[in-house]
Amino acid sequence: MAEYYPSEGIEQVLKKQSAYYNELDLSSFSAIFGNVSESYKFYWTEAILNQMAMFPDQREFSLSVLADQMIADAWYTVTEYHLRLGIVNSNAKSSDGGLERAVKDLQKAVEEAGIEVKSNAKKSEILDLLKEFGENPAVKKDKLRLTTMVPYRLLSPFTGSSALSGSQLQSFRKCNEIAATVRLPYTFVIRKGLETSILLDDAWSRMFADQCEILLGWIRYQKVRYLQNRNPGVPGIIYKLEPENAGIRKLQNARKLWTMVMDRREILDIYNGQRLNDIGFDLDHFVPWSYVASDELWDLLPMDSSLNSSKSNRLPVWDQYFRNYAENQFRMYETVFTDASVRSQFEKCRKDNLTSIWGAEELYIPNHNQTEFMNILEKNLRPVYDAAKQQGYGLWKRMNAYSAAIQSATGCL
Repeated sequence: MAEYYPSEGIEQVLKKQSAYYNELDLSSFSAIFGNVSESYKFYWTEAILNQMAMFPDQREFSLSVLADQMIADAWYTVTEYHLRLGIVNSNAKSSDGGLERAVKDLQKAVEEAGIEVKSNAKKSEILDLLKEFGENPAVKKDKLRLTTMVPYRLLSPFTGSSALSGSQLQSFRKCNEIAATVRLPYTFVIRKGLETSILLDDAWSRMFADQCEILLGWIRYQKVRYLQNRNPGVPGIIYKLEPENAGIRKLQNARKLWTMVMDRREILDIYNGQRLNDIGFDLDHFVPWSYVASDELWDLLPMDSSLNSSKSNRLPVWDQYFRNYAENQFRMYETVFTDASVRSQFEKCRKDNLTSIWGAEELYIPNHNQTEFMNILEKNLRPVYDAAKQQGYGLWKRMNAYSAAIQSATGCL
């Protein structure tokens, strides 16, 4: 199966594939994302292709089923990363056409029913929940809102936007009239509310099926660009569209480096003060991986395994924990540049754990004293931390005698 390359427009890519595309208006199709103010066009188109992949012999799909697909596809992005899916107004709230709201309303309904659903739940689990809670007033209202305009607005490059004005029903009927002279990707089987369906054109559905991989790649590329513009301070958007693939995490060399450091230096857990050499440890991220989407050394710290699940996907309180974190980082840095075997292990981390320019060329270079090192770390890490906090990541602190002493020493009580 061919792939989509962003250097070429989707029209040019598709025209290379087969002669029967002469039947289709690929120029108009390539313009469906040309004027996107909200994200739901991407999710709507993706939902159609996903339904076709699951039911290859089916050409008719209800608005209800497609709305469920959209919500399930957005679940992870919204619940795990708090990404904004639409335009942000002056109150820093998204005005997206209901997709964020639909996810959050489903989450609220599920929680009120006493059901625990993780942010990385399988898509099939979310679809099952939507079947169970489909008649929940808020969820149903959200689904209606999601499908009010996007089904016909996606067709505007074929029909002319001026032709699609008035109510939803009028626009659906107008599309069906236009389809008599213009080959649209789909028309509408008009029923009541969410029972209304789209009916795929035969030639378009053959193209969608044959080029599904190319089209999904194109949609993904366009969606990432859009979401990056809506979330400019958030790194690694592409990793935030679906649950993390454990295979892309590469912590083995970094963990071995910290193990070697702890064999030579006393490293205390910044949260409970215990010596990590004597207890099991996890390698955790100061700013959560789900935000930074990387395993950079400057964001990694060893911590008591028993505390890691409690901290979960939250930010440590900066004033309470940063200094101790930075001191541990400096102890690692000192050991790297004074012990040849540790330095050798550090070099093995460069490929996967030291890819940022400031980390490699400014922080982890020889001859820093502690103050210089900590200042560089704070200057670069604090904006990342603040951006994650602004994005909605919660704070975490472990109050005990040790952390209280830290607060007292830093004047944070």
